[in-house]
Amino acid sequence: MYNLFVTRPSRSYCYAWTMHGAQHEIGECAECGRKTLVASNINEDSFLVIEGGKKLPDFLEFCGVGAYLLVSSTVVDVFTENNISGYFVEKTIPLFTDVKGQMLKVDDIQYYSLKVTGTVDFDLKAMHLKKKHICKSCGHFDWSIQRLSIVDTKFDMDTWDQSDICRISSSPGHIVCSDKVVELINQRKLTGVQIQEEKDAFRIR
Repeated sequence: MYNLFVTRPSRSYCYAWTMHGAQHEIGECAECGRKTLVASNINEDSFLVIEGGKKLPDFLEFCGVGAYLLVSSTVVDVFTENNISGYFVEKTIPLFTDVKGQMLKVDDIQYYSLKVTGTVDFDLKAMHLKKKHICKSCGHFDWSIQRLSIVDTKFDMDTWDQSDICRISSSPGHIVCSDKVVELINQRKLTGVQIQEEKDAFRIR
């Protein structure tokens, strides 16, 4: 498996800091008190505000809750044509840009919210990690080692549901993918995304 992450904002590519109509809520577990960010559903009035460079990438950096993976119609077509598994497309999201205080619609490209459903999890024994203080209500926990970046990431393939694109169950803000996805990204020159080896998934990017 490979770590898949969207390129951070740069001078070349556009990005989105804001999505109107899909606000983030803070949830709190009644049992353990841990707070979590919850992404509300994208509704008919939702739209993205495009900022940054002039190039519109295939994978759009969205500076918000990690539940969102925003991709172009090209990515959706490539994934569909090649039977990539582990996701569904939720909704198209209109784009606007602020030009001298006026919001103008951008029609050059269409973005979709890709919902990743595939799952895989860490091989905790191989990584010398343990989960501590696990909440029976919400499932949140603490790590025996807080800084994941100091250990090589290894996945327990017995937890893999065989999907081509997955979220890590114990760290759902991170997305990983199969060799097949990496090959397609390289072959079709899909932009705005970077790939890391499995062991480096939590290294400083």
